[in-house]
Amino acid sequence: MSKYNPYKYFLPEGIAEVLENYCNQNHIYKKPEVDYFKLLYIIDTLSSHLSTYLSHQGKKFKDYKGRPLHIKTLSSIIGARNDSITSQFLKNLVELGIIKRIGLYTPGKNSYHYSLAKVPENYVSVVANAKYSKITDKIIAKRNSVYAEKSEDLKFIKNSFRN
Repeated sequence: MSKYNPYKYFLPEGIAEVLENYCNQNHIYKKPEVDYFKLLYIIDTLSSHLSTYLSHQGKKFKDYKGRPLHIKTLSSIIGARNDSITSQFLKNLVELGIIKRIGLYTPGKNSYHYSLAKVPENYVSVVANAKYSKITDKIIAKRNSVYAEKSEDLKFIKNSFRN
């Protein structure tokens, strides 16, 4: 029998409650919990990246350039029906003051970069209860699949340059 280890979202303290309240009143999908876990994934991605950046000696938040978020890839991972929904999720998080957009977008070259709007004092782990774990499981399975494909593509490209 395999042991199930639920995914733990890494978030700034207080954000889960803010998003829960927001999603209950403003949701795109029929069920607010679907929006909620998609937004949690976006925040988790940015929190993890920022935390890693700041853990390096001498790194400061004011110098942080954000994490690029490619809309098509992110849409695929979170299972958004289309890219405009993913864009709306990001806009909503910016309007809530949770994240900020950094830099410029260049079609075919650079994605917008995003960061948490401020450095969190504390982080918390949030786990979906059993009732909602399927939503998280789908997101994480898709993320793993997308990154595995990119890894294989990169290996192929590297090998083709060697020949």
